[in-house]
Amino acid sequence: MSARAYAYLDTALLFTQEVFYYGDRVDWGAWRQRALARARNAQTFAQVHPAVDSAVAELRDPHSFFYLPTESLGFREDPNTPVYLPQARVIAPRIGYLW
Repeated sequence: MSARAYAYLDTALLFTQEVFYYGDRVDWGAWRQRALARARNAQTFAQVHPAVDSAVAELRDPHSFFYLPTESLGFREDPNTPVYLPQARVIAPRIGYLW
């Protein structure tokens, strides 16, 4: 694996490990080794994506998922296009829906 691909994967794994709510139920060392094995030949960020996706899927949590950069709301091929702005709607007094 290239150094850049490793750094990218490492960042994703560390972030997931840090924020995953049910972290006490995961053998993080084994989980990390499986992800590294899946990406062992990766040279680019795109080649790391399947390993990240599989690692997140292994957590079996419906609230955890991986978006490809092109699927994320912040992705912009043209940096001059506006960033996605959140939308909000008031549902009831003191209750709102933000997306």
